[in-house]
Amino acid sequence: MARSRLLAALVVMGLTAAAVPAFSDARSDSKAQVDFGIKSAQKELWSEALYRWKRAVEIDPTYAAA
Repeated sequence: MARSRLLAALVVMGLTAAAVPAFSDARSDSKAQVDFGIKSAQKELWSEALYRWKRAVEIDPTYAAA
């Protein structure tokens, strides 16, 4: 019984550790899209800016700047 609980705990810890880098990659990719959108807007390339901002939301909907 204790062995199965230990195994379950190790599996949960492994899955949690694997999810953290994926989240930070998504946040980084989303931020890059937002930044590119800002640069596009500064050049008055509105279609490109809008596309980049929408893409940022698709990548990471929890990123408030997007």
